[in-house]
Amino acid sequence: MPSSDGVRIVSFGDPDYPTALKSVPQPPERLWIRGTLPDARTPAVGVVGARASDSYGDELAAQIAGGLARAGVVVVSGGARGIDGIAHRAALQAGGRTVVVFGCGIDVVYPSEHRELFEAVVAKGGALVSEQEPGTGPLRGCFPARNRIIAGLSLGVVVVRAEVKSGSLVTARFAREMDRPVMTVPGDVRDALSAGAMELFGKGARAVRDAGDILRVCGIEGKAGDVHVDVHGYEERPGPQLEGDCARLFAALDHRAPKQFDELVETLAVPAPALARLLTTLELQGLCVQQPGKYFLRV
Repeated sequence: MPSSDGVRIVSFGDPDYPTALKSVPQPPERLWIRGTLPDARTPAVGVVGARASDSYGDELAAQIAGGLARAGVVVVSGGARGIDGIAHRAALQAGGRTVVVFGCGIDVVYPSEHRELFEAVVAKGGALVSEQEPGTGPLRGCFPARNRIIAGLSLGVVVVRAEVKSGSLVTARFAREMDRPVMTVPGDVRDALSAGAMELFGKGARAVRDAGDILRVCGIEGKAGDVHVDVHGYEERPGPQLEGDCARLFAALDHRAPKQFDELVETLAVPAPALARLLTTLELQGLCVQQPGKYFLRV
């Protein structure tokens, strides 16, 4: 029976318990679900990575998730800052669906700045999922358990930018244990954010460049739409239809170099509260993402 906020509880053995999760290590006894999980016939791929990424990783995560979404693949991730949030937003912007697996109770908004993103996920046909009791905060021990659900719901897992102690490597380990392919994006071997990829390559992970590579590795039929991935560039697509200060703000943002909030206030000569509202408008449309330190990047 759904609750007043649309959350329903699904127990192991219920007809609508996700088939894919029945084979995970210690399958969840109960799930709290808000929204619509993909059925067993709909392919899903996990896209995870660093909370504090860089422009290279951010761009690739957006292109990969957008390309998968255009191919009809559901993007699964953990709703965290950084790569996770970018993957969710890119899937929505591409007109696709995405699933957020919480490491806390489904009624706990974490991180708090993703409240509008989580609402958009549900509104656009995706789902929020948690095995934690409502009211459970984002405790450290909940996240490895969350990661096995991300891997379990996915035909394969892509790690985009990760250090050696990243939780993304835990998701990759669960995927390997479930005989799901693990993929990662090559990077500069001197870069700490490439260290996780190097570790994964040593354990048999497949190198991928774009959504098309991922479809082939996972055996998913279809094409990744018109997405072209260039690690030195960004996907070219028609510009959004914006007017006034929103258009000025969008033009001031960059795909590669994040702009700091105070810098944007000075550049655009608008009051800080007005800029905050404009940035929220662009974030809700999937046109920009916030990074730590109040930096903003065009998506």
